[in-house]
Amino acid sequence: MDLKKAFEALGAGGGEWVLWVLVALSILSIAIVLDRVWYFWSNREQTEVVMGQGMGALATGQWSMPSVSGRGPVGRMFRLSGEDWALGSERLRARLVAQRLQERAAAERGLVLLGTLGNNAPFIGLFGTVLGIIKSFRDLGTASTQGPAVVMAGLSEALVATAVGILVAIPAVIAYNLVNRRIRVMDYRLEEASEAVVALARATMGEARGVASEEAGRARGA
Repeated sequence: MDLKKAFEALGAGGGEWVLWVLVALSILSIAIVLDRVWYFWSNREQTEVVMGQGMGALATGQWSMPSVSGRGPVGRMFRLSGEDWALGSERLRARLVAQRLQERAAAERGLVLLGTLGNNAPFIGLFGTVLGIIKSFRDLGTASTQGPAVVMAGLSEALVATAVGILVAIPAVIAYNLVNRRIRVMDYRLEEASEAVVALARATMGEARGVASEEAGRARGA
């Protein structure tokens, strides 16, 4: 069977199977959205309160405190800061950067699939419509006594695939944008916490003064 006949055979079967594919993708989309909702709900925290408690604990030397009130990414970052406080500011910065990347990766889980589904579900539906149109014209060629009624009925059924594809894509795109925005806010807060911890570490360990004097010496030498 050559390629042309293979496509003709695919078109002869119509696009009903595409609807089942879209239904499966819709279920996958809902599962990803629910998983992200649960992730952000279980990691919710009052960032300002957590920042205040964490910075206060580090400033007063309570590095072994088991936790702060936050159970989210900023709270975990402060707990890591307390555990690694003795490493020095530069090594501490590296650990916080790694933690920030881990938190972002955890928040982005499934996001690629959600974005891909939102972008491509209409095209999958359109593919089903094209297959339905091919089948309608084949039916017209083999049932000439029924006339255009065969084509009209087939076209109306074929267009359902496009409608379902759009219906699947719209919630996926909305959810993708909302999750992306939430991740950007989370990443900004993690960056803010990281910079505050490193600045406090430098000031506490006297590194800020050392860096300033070193830069002043280089400026005089230049």
